[in-house]
Amino acid sequence: MPNYDIVFLAPAFAELDEIADMHLALAGETSAEKITNSIMKLLENLSQNPFMGMVAKDTALAQQGFRVLLSGNYICFYKVSTDVIEIYHIVDARKDYPNLLHDLI
Repeated sequence: MPNYDIVFLAPAFAELDEIADMHLALAGETSAEKITNSIMKLLENLSQNPFMGMVAKDTALAQQGFRVLLSGNYICFYKVSTDVIEIYHIVDARKDYPNLLHDLI
């Protein structure tokens, strides 16, 4: 199976920055690096295993082709196309993310 290209859409990139900033402010640089590196490593694995994430549990999101990967307290929403994986959002699983995502997608 060929490697897929991974593309971060602007919202996902901004959300990853927000996660890093929050951890930097609350717990310091080491925590911020650890959490963002963990998320990035997981998402990089998608290039060789694009279907390793689950189909989104939310029916509307699943019908749009969204898959999810969990990284600690964070959920990464992505779609797989012919040779590209698009990362749409990275959200805190402890928040009301289904309603947030319906507003954003």
